[in-house]
Amino acid sequence: MRKWYLPQTLYDIYGWRNWEYTNYAKDRYERYTDIVLQGQRFYDIYGNYITRGWRIYEWAQQHPTETGSAIDKSVEFNNWFNNLVISTASQGQYHMALTVGEQLRTTLTPMTFSKPLFNGVQWDFLSDKYALTLIASRTDNPALAATATNRDQGATVRTIFTNLLGLRGTAQVGDFIKLGTTYVNAGHWNSSESFGNNSLKGTLGGNLQAGNVQRLLVRLSDDSPEAGEGGALLFLHRVYINGVEHPEISDRALVDGGIRRQGRWEASGGNNIIITYDIERDFTPIPGEDEIIDFKEIKKIEIELVLANDYAVEVTSNMQVNNTGEPVFLPVTRAEKNIKDGSNQRVVRFSYGLPTANEVAGLTMEIDDLFGGFNLRAEYNVNRKYRRFPNQNFTYNQALG
Repeated sequence: MRKWYLPQTLYDIYGWRNWEYTNYAKDRYERYTDIVLQGQRFYDIYGNYITRGWRIYEWAQQHPTETGSAIDKSVEFNNWFNNLVISTASQGQYHMALTVGEQLRTTLTPMTFSKPLFNGVQWDFLSDKYALTLIASRTDNPALAATATNRDQGATVRTIFTNLLGLRGTAQVGDFIKLGTTYVNAGHWNSSESFGNNSLKGTLGGNLQAGNVQRLLVRLSDDSPEAGEGGALLFLHRVYINGVEHPEISDRALVDGGIRRQGRWEASGGNNIIITYDIERDFTPIPGEDEIIDFKEIKKIEIELVLANDYAVEVTSNMQVNNTGEPVFLPVTRAEKNIKDGSNQRVVRFSYGLPTANEVAGLTMEIDDLFGGFNLRAEYNVNRKYRRFPNQNFTYNQALG
């Protein structure tokens, strides 16, 4: 009696029975294939065998944990599929496609999202009356596919990252009208916080949250500098800390630039007015009104300006600088028209914050060949930008700017 030992792959795939006579006169010889080339075995969470194959692409996001956002693109994704994988399915009038790639031609609408080299995931559904598209991407670092020389590079992980999410849906109404809706959001996420502490309004983390607002700068300029006249007029400015006015900060603020005339400041042409508020030096708690005693406890700073004429308002702080430490001014508001007589005097009040998210939502309507030749393409969109106040002592739910 003899017991035969045989690799399971040779028995299952090639049908090799090593106790049988081998003759290649009619049945051609088949070369052995390394079992590694057949992929790995995959099992479910209970240990049940699913299939053998390759993990081509994986995007995982876990909360709360450091480096919770991970994207892994295997060498097969690069070499075999040329960085483009498409999976389709259909039944009757229903069609579905899942596409993962690095250079996708993706358009939701011309006014919301249109990109010839989209790097991410796109899921599409289509039926006779309805259509739906979902897109997703980690835009700040979508990861590079592995190559033969760095096959074991592993996933590209991030703790602070920017996600792009979008959807587009349409419905055919009758024979001539198609209605649609669109939504696109790009926002900062932080995997070290729980999923509930993140939102589509974005959150601050990392270097954006590694400090406190010590100085705040407001720049006023002429929104039409080529005219050389009728620029920004500043009558009054105030500072509010957590909703409480602090005149000691505004009274000691440094006003630089512009021209002072009859108790007001003017910036026309190429002139600018820069107001510097030293929060760290000048903040003094007001008894009975303030609930904080130190500037490091501030959750919200508001600036109130009384302006007129053709003005443009920008803001920055010590937390809003580039790689060389230079302040980066971001726009807040501007005058609606080129007014020069002061008739548009108004109070401008805004909360300071760093950008965390940007979203666009809209509706569309398409009419094709109505009444024998009437065509219409209409689109209405609303854009919302979100900012949050940076303070290293508050890691989530920062005040919206």
